[in-house]
Amino acid sequence: MLYIGIDVATKNKYAVTALNDQGEMFLKPLTFSNTRSGFEFLDKTLRQLKQD
Repeated sequence: MLYIGIDVATKNKYAVTALNDQGEMFLKPLTFSNTRSGFEFLDKTLRQLKQD
């Protein structure tokens, strides 16, 4: 199982990371914008994790 954490870094930018069951970082922290394209990027990134 993966645990996804999303932090509202600023009004226009979010940060996300993912940890596994052992608390190890599975996805290095990255930022995405608070826009439709930013959330599409997040969706694509998370779906990629599911396939790996």
